[in-house]
Amino acid sequence: IDPPGSIQSIRPPYLSWPEAVPFRPDVIILATKWRRMPQAAQWIARHAPGAYIVSLMNGMGQEEVLGPAPGRVLAPGVTTTAVTRDGTSIYVRHHGETILPKTDDPRGQRLFDLNNAENWGWRWVDAAAMAATRWQKLIQNSVINPLTALADCKNGELPSRPLWRLADPLI
Repeated sequence: IDPPGSIQSIRPPYLSWPEAVPFRPDVIILATKWRRMPQAAQWIARHAPGAYIVSLMNGMGQEEVLGPAPGRVLAPGVTTTAVTRDGTSIYVRHHGETILPKTDDPRGQRLFDLNNAENWGWRWVDAAAMAATRWQKLIQNSVINPLTALADCKNGELPSRPLWRLADPLI
């Protein structure tokens, strides 16, 4: 989004951990696996300490890992979109739903405006609904992930496997 107030069709830049950043981001869409959270926290502290961070990492505990910082806002969201990274290319493997918390922060509002202009398909909910959605996603993952490991299959294949009948009782 550049300049402020104008909306352009954008593809957010992929910034790898070790490379120098050409600018100080004020909005970050953080999509990483849990094992990379400490590295993400170091990168953010060094390159964008006061950023508005939309975290699409499913799970809990990211608030503690990233920690507080002046001006920083962490907006944890939930997504069921499946994405794979190959080098610096990012591929969407399955289009799901992305839910983010509503905000009055102007930086978050810019994402809301971008979503409306570009039809990114994000849904916005209040804080209470966001907390419930995060817990629901955590419970679903705690059932689905072990079942996919036991069945030795991808998430999308699980419903066709016999182990899938265990999902509802486990939840």
